[in-house]
Amino acid sequence: MNKLYVGNLSPSVTVEDLKELFDEKKLPVAEQVFLKTGYAFVDFPDQNSAIKAIETLSGKVKLHGKVIEVDYSVPKKLSELGRTEAAKGSLFQKKAQDATRGQSGSPPLLTYLLPCKAI
Repeated sequence: MNKLYVGNLSPSVTVEDLKELFDEKKLPVAEQVFLKTGYAFVDFPDQNSAIKAIETLSGKVKLHGKVIEVDYSVPKKLSELGRTEAAKGSLFQKKAQDATRGQSGSPPLLTYLLPCKAI
């Protein structure tokens, strides 16, 4: 995955500011930068470059006075799916616990299941 989310950006940040930052940190210049107020999506040429950008920038660099956050971009549908599945998982866990009330001994394995986010 080569597309990264860059967040906590000052409203005054420009595409040129981001590209200059990447250049200063010896990161390959991003192929595409999609900038909105407060965040951007950046395409890197390969996965190694994307990983290096996360490790080099996230939580470590200030741009226009704000420490930026850099992480993998998650498509909206997948992030919504993750929230939906997490809610279902919580409901499933509660039903499993309710079904076992009154039994002696250790709780069943089902009570330890945690929802996981789709990647």
